Amino acid sequence: MGIAAVPSGTTVSPRFSRQRLRILAILGTLFWVCSFAYVVPIDPIVRLANILGPVTIFATLGLSALAAVRSCPEIVWTPYAWFLAMAALFYGMGPLVHVFGNAQTIGYLNATFILSPHALLFTNILDTVGIFCVLLGFHITERYIPLNFRNSGVSSSPAFVIRPERVAVAFLLFGGLFEYGVILPYVISQTQFIIPGVLFNIRQLYLMGLMVASFLAVYQNRWRIIFWLLWIPQLTVAMLEFSKKQLLLTLVLPVIGAFLAHKRIRRLILWGMLALLVYIFVQPMVLWGRHQIYVQNGNINQATLSQRMHLVENYFSQGRLPSTANPKVNFAWIRLDYAPEQAFAVAQYNAGNPSHSLKTAAYVWIPRIIWPSKPVTTNLGIEFYRLLTGREGTNLGLGAFGEGYWNFGWIGVLGLSLIAGVVFAILSRRAIQWINRREFAYLPCVLLGINMGAVGLTDFFANGIVGPLAIFYVYWLLVYLITLLYSAARPK
Repeated sequence: MGIAAVPSGTTVSPRFSRQRLRILAILGTLFWVCSFAYVVPIDPIVRLANILGPVTIFATLGLSALAAVRSCPEIVWTPYAWFLAMAALFYGMGPLVHVFGNAQTIGYLNATFILSPHALLFTNILDTVGIFCVLLGFHITERYIPLNFRNSGVSSSPAFVIRPERVAVAFLLFGGLFEYGVILPYVISQTQFIIPGVLFNIRQLYLMGLMVASFLAVYQNRWRIIFWLLWIPQLTVAMLEFSKKQLLLTLVLPVIGAFLAHKRIRRLILWGMLALLVYIFVQPMVLWGRHQIYVQNGNINQATLSQRMHLVENYFSQGRLPSTANPKVNFAWIRLDYAPEQAFAVAQYNAGNPSHSLKTAAYVWIPRIIWPSKPVTTNLGIEFYRLLTGREGTNLGLGAFGEGYWNFGWIGVLGLSLIAGVVFAILSRRAIQWINRREFAYLPCVLLGINMGAVGLTDFFANGIVGPLAIFYVYWLLVYLITLLYSAARPK
């Protein structure tokens, strides 16, 4: 069976540019409305603005993401679509917990950091400006490096000669070697040496192999069998690892892989909602399990297999949930909310205590083999959790908008957001080209872009954007050189 490229004449809808302009207009209006409410701090007006702001962001970005996917299904593989969708959740749905959350949930939030309605409104203004600048950076870049192009149906890239079946097998074998031969032994405490961060990224090749397998499963029964035989054990491993990222990727990547083949929006939404429900159901166990591992072992990464299985058993049999003390606390909603973290960062900067976390972006590209004593950038979230709560035990994200303000005030917010928008535009253009041409060898680059769009701006900038961008270009160059050699050695 041959997998052809998309038919000649396929284009990225020009409506995307008009769509972004409408979003920018709405966000610009929202900024002035919320700013007026902030300057005139009348309680009913502030409360109304704290409802209007997030609801507008949620509705505008969420509907725009859905319209973009319906207009051009391939857009689901870009940072652009994922940024719209996840920003709607984190900066639209999330902050509403402070307005509509029950008393127990609000009490839990206030136990960590008391957030006044006026301070909450400032974070909503912060999010509005940040999202506006991300989309503005994207829009300006797209004017010079347009997404719109016509696919000839024949790729000029040598990577196109690599069939999807071969890419799937290569990713599954090579990625599986790292996943089950290197990473898993480390996670279950069978090895003690420190694993470089790049190897944790190489392991994702296995998930990308499953993604290509789900694409092929739409066409071939044998690949359908292979997919389910490999995916179910991988889902089990992700749950036992107590890793939200691995769990989310294991659930979502096969869904969008199959969507590339069948292109049925309803089917995508159905499976996407099912994956989201599974994630929400398992997420409390992941958080609780990771905390228990820290209490028992002093870290959140390593625990024996028996420890992990015992924790899962305790969770389901004895009900040891994070919310056991008060089951009415809505932890799923709290996880979407970054307002307390942002308000804390804003208060720190305004009090004359700016952060210097962006300095890590200057050396994150330097390999540890060249600089063995390079500071560990992955500790930023752990240090921030300790600073905010006075406790230890987990990794806490701040987000680019809050981090930008904490480092340089509004200039930092504008700068980081515009940079992110430029990066998303460049990566979105490349992703559409690779996916339309079925150049699956570049899927790791596509996945890095998706990850940056989805959660990159909820992490610290060095870890969420700068670091993955370095890996993106290293892998892109490597695959390009390999495919050149492959094409040259191929019989004419």
